[in-house]
Amino acid sequence: MAGRIKGCFETVEKLRCHNPIVLCEFLEHFPAVLKKFNIVMPKPASHEIMPYGAIRDALMSPEIPDDLVVLLILIGKLGNEQGWTEIEHEAGMRGINMAFDKNDMSYSDRAAKAWILAQPGNPDILEESFARARIYSRSSYTYYPMYRDIRAKFKKPDNNAVAELEASLDNYFRVDEALGAGAKVLVYDYDAEIWFLIRHPGVVRRQGVYEHGRVKTLPLTPEHYDAVVYHKKYGDLRINSHRKKEHLRYRIAFGHMLFAESNVFDNIRKIVHLRPLFGDCLAVCDHRDIPGLKTLLVTEVCFTSGLFNHRRVTWSSTTENAMLPLDADHRALPTDAESVIYAKFRYQLTGDTEFKGMTVHAGKALNYERDGDSCVLEDWLRERKFIEDNSR
Repeated sequence: MAGRIKGCFETVEKLRCHNPIVLCEFLEHFPAVLKKFNIVMPKPASHEIMPYGAIRDALMSPEIPDDLVVLLILIGKLGNEQGWTEIEHEAGMRGINMAFDKNDMSYSDRAAKAWILAQPGNPDILEESFARARIYSRSSYTYYPMYRDIRAKFKKPDNNAVAELEASLDNYFRVDEALGAGAKVLVYDYDAEIWFLIRHPGVVRRQGVYEHGRVKTLPLTPEHYDAVVYHKKYGDLRINSHRKKEHLRYRIAFGHMLFAESNVFDNIRKIVHLRPLFGDCLAVCDHRDIPGLKTLLVTEVCFTSGLFNHRRVTWSSTTENAMLPLDADHRALPTDAESVIYAKFRYQLTGDTEFKGMTVHAGKALNYERDGDSCVLEDWLRERKFIEDNSR
């Protein structure tokens, strides 16, 4: 079985970038691993005497336990400013004191130290922190409306229902797809939406590692997080996954869990349209009726037009955060435009000082620069009829 990718632990050079005291303290929580690989952690720990080669071989081995594998992956993924912000937020909600000396500590070191301080009662603090960071990352979603309106039948899944789904997905990735075990479903219930993050192994790849004048080839299995979001008010499901083939399974599985029916969401109907851009763009971009939205601009459109021999044409604003040039009727498109393929928008929410981006494709796809903004942006998109809404 291939080892999973643990980016900041996969070479001796990367291990040397960690604070040796934190690394020792972290690994001492896994005495069985240290014993299995005959590793003795030095006291006091220092870069000069750390057994980095033995540690690297142990951490990259497929024989270490899954809980350690997941932690190593999460420490790497949370080793940045946004990751640390989410860890602090999660720790604050759980009442865990994160007041420790951060001198000579990278963000990855801080993540490891946070997990140490959270023990023994909060072993999932990094996974929950990463899930929140994942929610606020950039993603492209495909939208699936209901075949018929059964929103009233929605039932928030209990722990047993989630465990059943988790077991089914684990069997799918392990047996049907031969990707390995370890699938997990994380649930985040908000007022307007319920989020599900699905952690699962990806396809094995081989990576060459140059170390001490030699090249080693390591078989590695990436760890993926897919997202499935159900909107309680509008009744549609949106999915972001690393592989398109999982969409069918997620549509059926989550429809059954949430509504006790096997075929809830439509795979064919396209609910994202760009027809509103044929009209008055100033009126379309008016945001005063959308709470939380401060500014919204159309900055790029791709369309076909008879004026250009029915070819695709892309018009963009002269600067990144400026509206497209408009005609006397406030139109961004020529009067003989036939269809709009996609449009790009720049926006600010209340309290923002910088602009962020959103791309809307005709069909079923939306690209958010920051997932956490999607609720406000969806309100605007639905009010302006970019998303077909059968709930009104």
